[in-house]
Amino acid sequence: VLLCGPVSWGEHRDALTAAGHRVTVIGSILGAVDQCRALRPAVVVLDAGDPSGDVHDTCRRLRAMGSVPIIVAARTGPDGMVDDATQLMCFAAGADDVVAGGVSPRVLRARIGAVLRRSVAGQPGAARPRVVGPFELDPETRVATLAGTPLDLTRIEFDLLGILLEQPTRVVPRDELVS
Repeated sequence: VLLCGPVSWGEHRDALTAAGHRVTVIGSILGAVDQCRALRPAVVVLDAGDPSGDVHDTCRRLRAMGSVPIIVAARTGPDGMVDDATQLMCFAAGADDVVAGGVSPRVLRARIGAVLRRSVAGQPGAARPRVVGPFELDPETRVATLAGTPLDLTRIEFDLLGILLEQPTRVVPRDELVS
């Protein structure tokens, strides 16, 4: 999960981490696109109140990159609600969900779960990065990393590493690897 904006995300980060998510926090939405490229998060949360950037432009740029789910935390009016015009502009720019800027960590965690269930990346059987110890394999992009450093692997090496990481405590017989 990538949390972007000047909001104090501490409680949200802790709640999401406790729920099993890997969380990265950046202090501005300006870096969201670059961080999304580098980290390939399962979901991005943008603070619409960030004065350093345009949340709608950031949504459009993220959407142009792919199908990562985007949640916008928008400012609320005097009634505590996000107005219709703001929500419509966020959805038109590519957001998958819009929440009130003061959303609680529990509600944000539930909303993240909801967008992941609806997204391709959140569907059972979808190609998701597999993390085993310091290794991460992304079958969709065929990128493997070791402790965050990309590995230069051939197609066969990537496939073999994938087989070995499927059951990391099992010894895989040679015959099974070459079949």
